[in-house]
Amino acid sequence: MLRTAGGQGMLCRAVLQGPPDGACDEALNMHSATPSIERLAGTATRHGRRLIAVLLVTLVTGALVLGTNRGLESADTPHGMLNLQFAASLAEAQAVLRSWENRCAISACAGLAPEQVVAEGHAAARRLRVAHWTLALDFPFMIAYSTFLWMLCRQVIGASGGPGVLRSGASFAAPLAGLADASENVVHWMFLEVGAEGLGPALFSWGHYSAGVKWTLIAAIAACLALAGACAAWRRFRRGQLRA
Repeated sequence: MLRTAGGQGMLCRAVLQGPPDGACDEALNMHSATPSIERLAGTATRHGRRLIAVLLVTLVTGALVLGTNRGLESADTPHGMLNLQFAASLAEAQAVLRSWENRCAISACAGLAPEQVVAEGHAAARRLRVAHWTLALDFPFMIAYSTFLWMLCRQVIGASGGPGVLRSGASFAAPLAGLADASENVVHWMFLEVGAEGLGPALFSWGHYSAGVKWTLIAAIAACLALAGACAAWRRFRRGQLRA
């Protein structure tokens, strides 16, 4: 018992038979603070494990999306679905859709043998099927990455000692980015259903602004995390100066 902080406090009280001196106070404070420190350490470890688990899910689902998207990469759309997401105008979006649709249905395939026309029809069906799969796999990816960003903001910004409004704002922006991404995916699915000729300005604007909101929120989250890192670095620098 004499080797523990509690034992030292009891020994001091027994010997002095009065109010403990500074050494006894320190021993008693260490003894009472130890459980709190252990609880905080255990909580941080659990949060870290959950964050790593969600990160792994994000990486796996992201890899599935990228792997499927390769089936849409061509000379006309070198980045696959990203070419549709970043289309800056209605004409660009229609051009992307036409590159995936049956070219023989768009223009007369003069000079092509019947089997080539059939092959083009099969290739177009495969491209549209891959486009649908890419959008479908993007839904679990957006859930994973928005959850990861939400957890990362709460843990990193909270641990850095940054302003509470910064933590709340970044945490609120993460699920909103996921919702904007979901809205974008729904619209792009509708793009595939109506085709290039059925795509109108209103539908294009919906998808275009959904993508803009998503990327703006992700950029804001990145800025908040960078600011939190700067706050943490500044606090460490100030503590070093005070100790010196």
